[in-house]
Amino acid sequence: MISRKPSAKILIAILAHSSNEVIAKIVTYWNEMFPESDVMIVYGGTNENFEKVDYSAKRMVTDSRLRTQNHQRECQSYTGVFDQILTEVKKADYDFVYFTEFDHLPLRKDMFELLINQLGDNDVQFHVLQQIDRTNNPHYLYHLAKSNFKQFFSQLSKRNDGAIFSAYGFGQLWRVEPLIEFASIEDSVGCYLELWMPTLAHHLGYSISSLRGQEKYHSFKGDFTDKIEEFTKDGAWSVHPVKNFWNK
Repeated sequence: MISRKPSAKILIAILAHSSNEVIAKIVTYWNEMFPESDVMIVYGGTNENFEKVDYSAKRMVTDSRLRTQNHQRECQSYTGVFDQILTEVKKADYDFVYFTEFDHLPLRKDMFELLINQLGDNDVQFHVLQQIDRTNNPHYLYHLAKSNFKQFFSQLSKRNDGAIFSAYGFGQLWRVEPLIEFASIEDSVGCYLELWMPTLAHHLGYSISSLRGQEKYHSFKGDFTDKIEEFTKDGAWSVHPVKNFWNK
């Protein structure tokens, strides 16, 4: 169990598959940025490397659907990741969970204040949230071929609007109650994570929102390591992806 400081209300869950040396850098950086929050590592690497990670707040993801090669075609899933987060969440009275990936870097110590302020009365905040039903979005069209895709959401929906959403997988801010319900639902569809997470949260009746004003500092491709100084001066709250940052 994570040793939690009295004032901490945010659990930071970071998905990583890196070596012990890189994990140590990641944990140190996030702990120094947010000393009143708790940091857990959700590990997606090999069992052998997991055993070498010298950090107590670590949990191993065994779900094979995390370990895909063609993530979109094979419908990579984070359900196993959220299973591990859920186990940790139940141990303390957190108000929020911030889930992200190892190559997402916070640039401001007040990032959570900014995120929570923009979240407002909403329940979940994503990066680049889009409604994609009745569009030619390739992820949406690919999932239409799954016979139970729309039926699954319509059967549990509290909204009955047929909406399908997509969002990036990193940088998600969740209130705890929605996360607990979300993480308890089994994916019997075989849905790609970027559709599954916002769409399920929406149909469970929760209010989902998109982070505004930070779009240019985040992408699903490339590497922004050489842009960190520029983005920091520009006032960016965080940056993604920066895989090469941890190799310095």
